[in-house]
Amino acid sequence: MRILFVIFSLLHIPFVITYLEYSERFYGDIPFVTYGNHFFIFYVAFAVIIGVLASKIPLHWFIIVNACVVVTHGFLSVMFISEEHAYWFSPLTPVMVIVLSAFVYIAIQAFVRLFTSRLLERLN
Repeated sequence: MRILFVIFSLLHIPFVITYLEYSERFYGDIPFVTYGNHFFIFYVAFAVIIGVLASKIPLHWFIIVNACVVVTHGFLSVMFISEEHAYWFSPLTPVMVIVLSAFVYIAIQAFVRLFTSRLLERLN
């Protein structure tokens, strides 16, 4: 379970979704993305899947992996989002928007982790 949790966490879904929207806005249509505005459903569904996987791992693993994910989200946004397009994220910076999105993503995971772990305790 730990390996699956780490692998799914390192997919960086909040950054990928924000970057796809950014790329579509400034560079045109992305040929392999035909989902329209359904990114939010994908975002929540993936957070729920990771939250269920996280219910089987210790809390310190959950915190460490997600802290690393938040830091790498910041680095990825600095590397891939152009400063000339930073106005699209106003009144915040691109790094702040992506990090806040990551925190919401982690909060969904934590809620699902808590709910699933309590449910598993009652079933056992």
